[in-house]
Amino acid sequence: MIFYSMGLSDKTIEVVGTDVVDTTIDLLKKMMDEESELITIYYGEEGTKEDAEKIAKAIEENEEKLSSLGQKKDELSARREKTGAEISKLSLDLHDADKDLAARTQAMNLLIARLVSHEDKDKQLEEEIEEIKAKNEELRNEIALLKKGAAEYREKGAKARESIAALQKERAEKEEKSGSLRVFEREKAAERETVSGEKARLEERRETMLQELDQTVTKLYDEYQLTLREATAQSEKTDDPQGARRRRLRTQWYCRQADHQG
Repeated sequence: MIFYSMGLSDKTIEVVGTDVVDTTIDLLKKMMDEESELITIYYGEEGTKEDAEKIAKAIEENEEKLSSLGQKKDELSARREKTGAEISKLSLDLHDADKDLAARTQAMNLLIARLVSHEDKDKQLEEEIEEIKAKNEELRNEIALLKKGAAEYREKGAKARESIAALQKERAEKEEKSGSLRVFEREKAAERETVSGEKARLEERRETMLQELDQTVTKLYDEYQLTLREATAQSEKTDDPQGARRRRLRTQWYCRQADHQG
């Protein structure tokens, strides 16, 4: 026969398993989060200290994972900010390069105009035009490199955002499991208090029954000069204990009435 263990959180079954330790660990993982500070483990007669230590170890490992995830998130956030700053700088550089290219293009147009109007400076203008063309080509190459770098940084930024999203999701799952663990712990504490109260009531009942036994033994001797062993030897089994008790009380009443009349 297979026995199943259920993990409850806020009266909701969160996990079910055949091993109480594994089931408890899975439930605690759902209940724990980064705000978890104190977790107390109670176990009853059917539990063992070894099981409690396994659960405590799992809680510590889960807390270490949550801390590690938080550090990774901070590192990725810092890298994202750095990447954003670098992209902004590249955008400014591209803007400046476009302005420089426009200025040089305007200068080249002016030179071409001067070439048309001043045929005597054809050679000088051609040299200047070639120089401007060479510079323009250099600028185009620089712009192409800057665009390529910007694209790479954008790709890195997208990957960083995906990593952050994955870490946030994993962290949310860990926090949910941590919350479930705390609820389970509170339920176990309440169950332990209930068992302790029931035990106290049973102890009180036991004391009462012992007192009643002592009173009965005393009465047997005082009224009938019988010891408990002698009374037991003379007793008869009955299928109706309640009826026998009523007959005993009625007989005692008659005896008292007879004593009063005598």
